[in-house]
Amino acid sequence: MNPPKKSVAVDHKNLSRSGRKLKMGRVILLEQRQRFRSAKGYSAANHRLREVETLIRHRHGHAIPKTDDAEFYIRVAAHALRVALPDDAMFRGALESWCGVFAPWALVRRQEIIEPIINETLHRAYNLSQRRAAELLALRWRERVELSNRTIAACDVSPQRQKELAKELNRKRARERRTQIRRAAGAQTRERYLSNSLSRTKPWKLEGISRRTWYRRKKRPS
Repeated sequence: MNPPKKSVAVDHKNLSRSGRKLKMGRVILLEQRQRFRSAKGYSAANHRLREVETLIRHRHGHAIPKTDDAEFYIRVAAHALRVALPDDAMFRGALESWCGVFAPWALVRRQEIIEPIINETLHRAYNLSQRRAAELLALRWRERVELSNRTIAACDVSPQRQKELAKELNRKRARERRTQIRRAAGAQTRERYLSNSLSRTKPWKLEGISRRTWYRRKKRPS
């Protein structure tokens, strides 16, 4: 049986006028008439929030377990929400709604966990750096590649090494794309080509002559 969905308080008066929903990550956080940064095309903050949610599901399933490092997920998500929602009241409501989905146990410990994180972000206009977010979430390069992460760096490699690895990965993916295009056009694989090549089949041995003699006869006019 599927667990009941978390409900979010809705201003039905404003909803009836506009019906506009504010969605950050994959959670509908609030009902609001205004258009926020997260609704204006691409939002790096919203992208960061989606990747945090993907990481949570990859590591823990649906929600964050009660562990010592659990609040780091909330902290990274909070900084992304603050960038998208500069209004204090809306930010507070959005963070509590997000926790209701991904860390419901934190709502019970609101004063201990959520309030310090809110105070930390009150006067911050910028998101956490990719490096800092990676350190908090302990995101390693292998996991970052597996999840196709773009807004959080890897904590186990230096920034310079990460650039080198990213270039190598891009070149590998480009080769794979070109290979797929060639296969779609009917080109045979290298293994099949080599298996059918003269150096593998050696037809001169079947004729009982040397390789040089076989090629010389092939060049003669018929």
